[in-house]
Amino acid sequence: MSTEFADKSAEMFTALADGETGAFRSLLRQVFRLSPQVPLEERTALSNEIAPLLSAEDGELELVADLAVLAGALVEGGVPAGTAGVQVMRMLHSWAGSTDTVREPGGRHSVARRLGLAAKTMLTGADVRAAVRADKGMLIDLQVAAARLRRNVSEFQPVDGLLRMTAAVGALVLDRRSGRGFRVAFDGVWSNYQLHTLLADALIGDEGRGLDGERLCSDCVAVESGRRQPFSCGSGELSEVWSLGDYEGGPVFLDGTPADTLMLDGERVIVLDAKESAGASWRPGDHSYELVRAELTVQAELLPEETTSLWSRIALPAVAGDSA
Repeated sequence: MSTEFADKSAEMFTALADGETGAFRSLLRQVFRLSPQVPLEERTALSNEIAPLLSAEDGELELVADLAVLAGALVEGGVPAGTAGVQVMRMLHSWAGSTDTVREPGGRHSVARRLGLAAKTMLTGADVRAAVRADKGMLIDLQVAAARLRRNVSEFQPVDGLLRMTAAVGALVLDRRSGRGFRVAFDGVWSNYQLHTLLADALIGDEGRGLDGERLCSDCVAVESGRRQPFSCGSGELSEVWSLGDYEGGPVFLDGTPADTLMLDGERVIVLDAKESAGASWRPGDHSYELVRAELTVQAELLPEETTSLWSRIALPAVAGDSA
């Protein structure tokens, strides 16, 4: 049975194909306004229809960029990013490759803003991030373009951060107190506040991997992971369990990101040291990215010979006041 949403969507695609700019944009606005009123299945079907049209080569680029923004709005309303999300990132990659972002750091500004707006939503999808990671050339190119465009196109500031988040998906974690080491994988971790929380949840106590320490509030961990829910425990705050360090003995700052952590032989290394007397506290969810689910798993505990070899290359933590 035909609905107003379906009819307006069909008219929108016809106007796009005919190059009728005014009619297309008017119909797109109508489809956007109607979308919250229709079932998820209809919105998902529209996203699937949009996906093949998202190309920097076909049609008028500004109109296709408008369509990308609509696809992003559907994702914000609960539609999985899926194929449309991957196509937006490919479209952005193709467009950025044909734009001199050094001499023209704002790109063609209206197109840049639309593509940045769409990309920052699509990168909230784990499947989209996985697809971008799978194409290393695309990931590197997008990171370079976003780092340049963010100076003049505000939409690319979160895109730059989301691409850095996309690239940082694992670390070797060494606990100085026990001498043990673990290889962990993670995705969707926006800040080191989040990383600290998820490491503590995965490693401390019998529910984790047996490291010493007090278990964190499970509701707080859930919120920190992006699962929004009310608190039913304690103060609703999280507190620092360890001081995080890198393999050179420098600090891993909580207000940084996993992508900032130094790499050793191609892997990030995080050292868990005793926290300073007054550790930091924060509210869960304050340092995450909306719509992103963060996950962390311990892939394996390192063998004793592996940890021994690694510890031989790990510096003691720097002491405040030490000179280089």
